[in-house]
Amino acid sequence: MRTSKAFRTPTVDPMARLSTPASHAPFLGTILAGALVGLVPMLIIAATGSSASDSAWVGALIAVIIAGMRFSWLMTVPDRRLFEMVTWLFVYVFLGIAPLVQLRGYGAPSTTPNVDFSNAWTAIAAVIVFEVLLILGAVLAPSRIELPAARPRTIDPVRVYLWTALLLSMGAAYIALIGLGAIWGPRVWRGAVVWRTFGDPLVAQIVEALVSVGLLTVIVAQVLVMRDGSAAWRSTRRVVVFFSALMLLTIVNPVGSPRYVFGVIVLGLLAVMGAYSSLLKYRATSILALLSLAFLFPVLDSFRYSTASAIEFSDPLPQFASPDFDAFAQLINVVEYVNDVGPTLGWQMVGVLLFWVPRAFWPSKPVDTGVLIANYKGYAFSNLSAPLPAELLINGAFLAVIVGAVALGVFLRRWDTSNELQLKKTGVPTLLGCVLPFYLLLVLRGSLLQAMASLSVILAVSALVTSRSDRRT
Repeated sequence: MRTSKAFRTPTVDPMARLSTPASHAPFLGTILAGALVGLVPMLIIAATGSSASDSAWVGALIAVIIAGMRFSWLMTVPDRRLFEMVTWLFVYVFLGIAPLVQLRGYGAPSTTPNVDFSNAWTAIAAVIVFEVLLILGAVLAPSRIELPAARPRTIDPVRVYLWTALLLSMGAAYIALIGLGAIWGPRVWRGAVVWRTFGDPLVAQIVEALVSVGLLTVIVAQVLVMRDGSAAWRSTRRVVVFFSALMLLTIVNPVGSPRYVFGVIVLGLLAVMGAYSSLLKYRATSILALLSLAFLFPVLDSFRYSTASAIEFSDPLPQFASPDFDAFAQLINVVEYVNDVGPTLGWQMVGVLLFWVPRAFWPSKPVDTGVLIANYKGYAFSNLSAPLPAELLINGAFLAVIVGAVALGVFLRRWDTSNELQLKKTGVPTLLGCVLPFYLLLVLRGSLLQAMASLSVILAVSALVTSRSDRRT
């Protein structure tokens, strides 16, 4: 009986099999789990001594154990779960380790003063419920996905290079308007120049999204076209990729750009360059990403106010109580808000879904959840995060956390399954699979309203550079 192309067994590279033997996975998982759920929290508890003023740190320890075990387990499975990996990377560092350090005596970050730690147990409960149901959602998700009957979308080279030309032109105009001095200057200065140049905040967000994650998306598409196309135009396409990447890394740089955005750009470029082409590379890159988020991420904040600041590596514990790690403090503030005012019953989510409506036409449009909570607490500084559990909690109390966590777990598993099919075929993720898993960091950090402009640009550019294929599966 003849075997159809759709079900033909893919050729397996014997060297790839040798480089990631299955017997190494349990050993790696055991060592990693021992470090993440044993050594790291033990060192934190030992270093803080008896300074803990709230027993809620025990709950934070449980959250660390759940997140650390799940992340470690993801490093042992035989498929590359990029979406889940990024999610648990965030949860472990920002909703596990940071709360443990803060509750062991370091207190809330300076940008979120007067946090009512009597609500800490409720906030920790929200984190643990979110973690457990996120796992449940992944377990409940189907392990196989049905291919759609409709024609699949494929990357259209003509569209890719039309949008490349458009976005490169926008990038050049952006550099001319903002100036290289501001682009490579302190982030606060650059932000002020951007707002002053574009006036309307929504316009500024969309323009910045187009010349950052939008340009990243077309670069990924360029590389995928180059990999699948004939060798005739390969040299020319490499030149286009090089200059596109050069412009992107000029606009999004480690000095003047938000660190989350710079991280998304770097991880996206690594993905299309083959950083996840084997299980060994996937595991190594994932562990390095975890270490970078925990230790290198706060160091890059040295350039927020001045490029002359010296980068200093010191005791790592105080950094987990710095403004970078305000997620847990904001979750506590949301608990206080819900107890005092009540949940918004989806009103904040309405603002997220209708983010594209200018505030001039809708004066009562909901503000970012981070801003809402800052105003509620009377903070002078309002550029605060609102992690996804806090967004769910403020919209619909614990019921929203339960439903949202299960749904997210299902979607993450399905996206990873689809992505793995492409990784097995080509060694690189899908177009969206090279960008969205890492942009998920910004979605998880929140506020959701703040993350929507760039997310919409990624989805729109991805749709605009693809077309319906004549091939049917």
